[in-house]
Amino acid sequence: TTLFPPSAFVITCAGASCPRVTHVSISFVTGDDGLRIETTLGKSACREINGNDHVTLLFPPLSSSSSEDNDMNDKLSLIVDGVVERIFDGGEVVVKPLSAVRHYKRS
Repeated sequence: TTLFPPSAFVITCAGASCPRVTHVSISFVTGDDGLRIETTLGKSACREINGNDHVTLLFPPLSSSSSEDNDMNDKLSLIVDGVVERIFDGGEVVVKPLSAVRHYKRS
């Protein structure tokens, strides 16, 4: 069962600038060096990463059609803090997760 959608909000921030939030498609890749998250970002977000390579990814809850899973999925988001390991031409980035927490939605 998939608990989170194949997209996330990526939050970047360089220096004293305001955080930038971008909604992107993502993919999880597992290799010999562990889990990585791959996505494509726009030019502005890539410029910010050049100034600060730490990012946060926010995965909102994914509603499930199964009534037994629905309560948990409607209440939990996944927040991942990571560091961008690589930026490729075209804005493709590889993020190494550093920490993650599942967080309940407050009513």
